[in-house]
Amino acid sequence: MDINAFRNERSPILIATFLDGYTVGWRFAVPEAFKDALDIKSTPRQIGNRSVNVITQGKLFNFNQGSILYDTRLAYDLEWGEALKHIKLSLQIEEVKPSQCIVSETIEIESKDVKATVKGRSESSKPQEKTLDGLIIKKERMDYGLIKFKLYRPNKNKSAIEVVDTIECDQEEFVALLQTGTVRTKDNKIRDLFKEYSKEP
Repeated sequence: MDINAFRNERSPILIATFLDGYTVGWRFAVPEAFKDALDIKSTPRQIGNRSVNVITQGKLFNFNQGSILYDTRLAYDLEWGEALKHIKLSLQIEEVKPSQCIVSETIEIESKDVKATVKGRSESSKPQEKTLDGLIIKKERMDYGLIKFKLYRPNKNKSAIEVVDTIECDQEEFVALLQTGTVRTKDNKIRDLFKEYSKEP
């Protein structure tokens, strides 16, 4: 007997709202062109007797190598020399490992503790395994991959941007960074990048 314990269902509730082509309320200005990277997609749904497409949210975040993001939409809209006066931080993705669903199959087992005497005292031996009617449970877990990116800020005279850090995190934490400016890095440190790099160089 098979049991599917899959949880990666797409949701009608989106993690991002876009206005005039950019995310609203996020710490970084993320253009609508990144909807696919945010796993925001048009999905066919059956409503009554007809099939319609609705916008849904998934969890397979997949940003691409080379992508550049800025903390202000002015960086996209203004001439570069003028935009540098408004940028606080920007980033460019160097390396990526995509998010993926990993499906595993396990056979349900029953554990029995068997008492045994070892050196004059009673201890539990290893549980004995017994297959229950060949019950197979298929589970799904998310692997959020990896993103390595360079962090930039304008130099002192606002004539160019300079690298201030290189950071690694998973794709889910990268989305959290774009939303809040705070990231949990690969080595499990929580960093507020705008607080760290808010001072002038």
